[in-house]
This record gives sequence, C-alpha cells and structure tokens, in this order.
Amino acid sequence: MSAQNNEQKYLSQMVNAHKVANILMPLVEAVEINKHTESVDKVDVKTLFKNVIETGGRISETLAESHNFTDTSLISDKLFLTLAKSLRNSVVMFNATSLQLIESEVLDVFDECAPFLSSFCSEAMKDISSRGGQLSDMEKMRVEMDIQGHVVGALMRMFMPVWLFHTSLRTSGHVKDSETIVELNVRVSKFLIELLFKMTAKISNKESSVSSMFYMNGLTVAAEIITTSVHEYNTKLVKSPQHLSQYLSSPESVLQALVEPISANFSTMNSVIKTVLSGK
Repeated sequence: MSAQNNEQKYLSQMVNAHKVANILMPLVEAVEINKHTESVDKVDVKTLFKNVIETGGRISETLAESHNFTDTSLISDKLFLTLAKSLRNSVVMFNATSLQLIESEVLDVFDECAPFLSSFCSEAMKDISSRGGQLSDMEKMRVEMDIQGHVVGALMRMFMPVWLFHTSLRTSGHVKDSETIVELNVRVSKFLIELLFKMTAKISNKESSVSSMFYMNGLTVAAEIITTSVHEYNTKLVKSPQHLSQYLSSPESVLQALVEPISANFSTMNSVIKTVLSGK
C-alpha cells in the first residue's frame, strides 16, 4: 500500500472516529449527570448508544421507503447526532431512556419537508445539467446524496434549538405533557420549513454566476438566520407570560411577527451577493 493510500486510510479513520465521538459525547454527559442524580436505574453509554443507532436505522429505512431519501453517511451523521442530543435531554430532564417520541417527531417533520427537499434537489441537479456538466449515473447518485445530506443538515440545525426550547418549557412547568411538546415541535417546524422555502426561492440560483453549491450554501445561511432570530426571540418570550401563553396556543401567530425582519435580513444579504457577483 502506498504512502498516499495509507494517509487516506488514516484520515478516513480519524473522520469516522470524530463522528462517533460527537454522537457519544451527549450520551456520556447524560450518564455522568445520572451518576449524581441517580434518577434512572441501570443506564450506561453502551445501552444509550445502541438505542440511538437502532432508532436512527429505523428512521433511515422509513425515509428511504416512504420518501425515496437515499441513505447516506451525511444524513445519518446529522440524524444520529440529533437523536443523541435528544436522548441526553430525555435522560437528564425526564428520567427516561426512550426515543419513541422523538422518532415520531422526526418522521412527522420529514413528512412536511419531503416536498421541499425533493424540489431543492431537483433544482440543484437541473442547475448542474444546464451548465453542461456531464455526469455518469453513479456521479449523479453521489451528487444527489451530497445534496440531500446538505439540506438535511441545515434542517436539523434549524429545528434542534426550537425543540430544545419546547423541552425547556416542559421542565419549567409551562407545558404539562409530552404530547403538547410533540404538537409544538411539528407545528413550529412546519412553519419554519415554509419560511425557509420562501427565503431560498429568492436566491439568484438562475443566474449563470451562481452555482448550485452557492445555492445550497444560501440555504444554510437562510436556516442560520431563522435559527438565530427564533432563538433570540424565544429567550425574550419566556419573560412575557401573555405572549408565551399565546405561543402555546398558536405558535404560528406569534412567530409571524418575525417573518418581516427575517425576510428583510435575507433580502439584504441576497442583494449584496448579487452586487458582488456582478462585479458592481
């Protein structure tokens, strides 16, 4: 084996080890906290890790069958990390080791975002073809897998802070049952997906100077703008009993107040990008 192949092998091993470590970290934290609280009997990292992998496997299989999502390492990485963080919160906050609720939530959310993901991947593939990119069937599959992984990662980063906020409402007593958390997660996630779709539709991906990769990065930026705005708003929301009560009954009506400033920020960014790319 050549030195170059050895380097690639070791690099691959390091990357895989890093991915596993990221998944294990929140589980280790949950076990260490439980050692002090003794809230859950017989909980260990090995059992929690197995739970995450098995749950992630079921979700991946369901997505592949129902929405034709390609099972990729990119999607699995983001999914397993989200499940690990959720399980950590479940152990620490609810003294439970089940991922049944989060499994249902993830599937419900992907039911909502499947059309968006399909449309986004289709547009990116058309963009590549329009630029004269001649790809083999294998290359097209690889590109589509990369696109799916990129989009799923952006969505997971956008949803996670919101789900954690709803979990904190449960632990602080503002929400009385887990079913309400599930409902809030699904309703708010659907609202944010629709907002993200409208924002990405404004990206100038049709212009020859804007590549599909730039379009995908625009999606990530849009998701980050939404995430940051909603997170900052939520920190203030908990200090206003009136608005929090309204949020619990109709989260969409409260979040609607954020649409205009979020859209304005994104439009400004998109305008600046157009100017820079056009050389003006």
